[in-house]
Amino acid sequence: MNQTGKIDKAAILHIPLSQYAFAASEYSITIRLRAKKSDLTRCVLYTADRVCKETPVCFSGTDMRVSATDECFDYYQADLTLPYNRVCYYFKLEKGEEWTYYYADRFTKKLPDRTADGVLIDGRSEYYQYPFILRDEIPDVPEWFKRAVVYNIFPDSYANGKRVLQVHQKEQLLENGVTVKARLGGTLDGITENLDHIQNMGFNCLYLNPIFAAGEYHKYDVVDYYHIDPCFGTEEDFKRLVEAVHKRGMHIIIDGVFNHCSWRFFAFEDVVKNGEKSRYKSWFYDLAFPVVRPDDPDKIPGYTCFAYERKMPKLNTSNREVQLYFADVGTYWIKKYHVDGWRLDVANEISREFWRTFRKAVKTADADAVLIGEVWENAHSWLKGDAFDSTMNYEFRRICMDYLTEEKPDGLTAAYEFEKMRLRYPDNIVKGQLNLLDSHDVPRFLSMCHGEGS
Repeated sequence: MNQTGKIDKAAILHIPLSQYAFAASEYSITIRLRAKKSDLTRCVLYTADRVCKETPVCFSGTDMRVSATDECFDYYQADLTLPYNRVCYYFKLEKGEEWTYYYADRFTKKLPDRTADGVLIDGRSEYYQYPFILRDEIPDVPEWFKRAVVYNIFPDSYANGKRVLQVHQKEQLLENGVTVKARLGGTLDGITENLDHIQNMGFNCLYLNPIFAAGEYHKYDVVDYYHIDPCFGTEEDFKRLVEAVHKRGMHIIIDGVFNHCSWRFFAFEDVVKNGEKSRYKSWFYDLAFPVVRPDDPDKIPGYTCFAYERKMPKLNTSNREVQLYFADVGTYWIKKYHVDGWRLDVANEISREFWRTFRKAVKTADADAVLIGEVWENAHSWLKGDAFDSTMNYEFRRICMDYLTEEKPDGLTAAYEFEKMRLRYPDNIVKGQLNLLDSHDVPRFLSMCHGEGS
């Protein structure tokens, strides 16, 4: 280790109230600091009760350990159990004989206490702060999901018998006259018949892609959020599936498509019919009146859609009625069928207030229900306890693909990337990410849509 020269201050990073400072419980806290790789010889964390009655504040020191490293940085960490839940703290960084205090994002040889006219002025407010560890604001993931091994099923293409899928294209007519389609003919009963096989492979949780009544076979263009698509079976078939899953000690998660709906969804039908007089006109984004559903699949319609797909108009999820409608959908399937959670489609294109409303409703119905957002990028801002418990961890997918597709796989680089991924979020959140190797991508999905189910 290089112990000469100055500390590389440009490499030092600490962010309060983030993945660099988070609580695991009311009286336990994790603090991290980033430094240049092999630069520091010692890193000491000093913590104190930020509202203690002593002046000056009485700090306790803890040597931080290097918990992770990558090609550029070392990541120091201290996991503390404290007798208080209001914390102020600072660091002492050492490199051989060189040293500095680090707090308030500055480097200094002085602590912030001052003396004026012989009176000590307490500088405790200038240290880094964890103001109060509120028990209701500690983000976490349901314990059962941290141990989940998830089997993802695309219902149309899975099975309609025991270890078999007999291809069977079909169409069904809903009560409102809308036609729904199947391409390969998979059913809910087909899933139920294969639960032993799934469990014997080591899986203890199912995640089903959309199962609600929808026009195309992929079912991401939902017509009716309160009924099972008849191409897959009936509500009784679904109830039987959920009961069979739970009987085996397994869990089941369903797909919530709330960013957009079908252009045959009742509210969109109303704006097509009644135009500006429709009471649902504020449920959708950027409607141009009259609202026309174009026949040409390549024409961009006069309303905002999911990825320009005309059959999937975008819902205005900032609208309070829309929020309450889908909060009811969220609780309906929890209360009536006892599903164990939701995977939430296109989650980062939806209003945060929508998700706060949805989360409150679902967690009131079942505190152990898991909420998994489809977020492709760093999801830190979505995992603070007011939106999702978990996200689909596409970073895991990227690292695995980079490693597996190289002619000469570099294990050390992959290890560094995994360490950075592990440090993205607080520890308890990392343990509940939905790590996947692959998923449908947008171009393939759009080709499914434009294929009109063929």
